[in-house]
Amino acid sequence: MGKDTHHRVKTMSASTLVTVASAASGIAIVVCVFTVGMIFNDINSFYDEKIGELQEFKGYEQVAWQAMIPTTPRSAAVAARSRVAARSRVAARSRVVARSRVVARNRAAAKRRVAVRRHRVQKAVAA
Repeated sequence: MGKDTHHRVKTMSASTLVTVASAASGIAIVVCVFTVGMIFNDINSFYDEKIGELQEFKGYEQVAWQAMIPTTPRSAAVAARSRVAARSRVAARSRVVARSRVVARNRAAAKRRVAVRRHRVQKAVAA
């Protein structure tokens, strides 16, 4: 009987080892899938940002090109429309950046308010 008990203990420890290894592998796979999703999101954000910058550059390029080539009355009107369009794209980009800054400031202010409230509650509980 002594040998039987000893064999079961070894089997249980091997079974436990397999269970722990399987759980660790599953967690690693989930973490890897999550990381791949985050990287994919970062790449898409970078792509969108660069496309926006290229569009802005394209507006500047068109304005510069129209300024360099000789203009006829008709091409002057086209150049004027191009300049207006480029300015509106730049203005739109500026509004987006300004809006992002406002949102970031509002988030920071909200975090500060929450921290102050939490501090007050902790102070009241301690007193």
